[in-house]
Amino acid sequence: MQTQKHTAECASLREVPQAAKLLKQAELARELGVAENTVRSWKDCPRMYIGKSSSGIARRVRYDLDEVKAWLKKARSC
Repeated sequence: MQTQKHTAECASLREVPQAAKLLKQAELARELGVAENTVRSWKDCPRMYIGKSSSGIARRVRYDLDEVKAWLKKARSC
């Protein structure tokens, strides 16, 4: 399986399946039928950070829809 490397928090690399669709916060909210503020409030929600600012810190948050759905399903079963 081919993978793309995306910069994750703390400048470490995370393997992401090439077929994974990475969504912005607004896109994820639309897909799940919730408000953006709801997504923003999910502190433990799986996310990755891509790109770097001039200070070298990753800055753009992206979400893998399948990972988030699995996280929600697990959280609801607790």
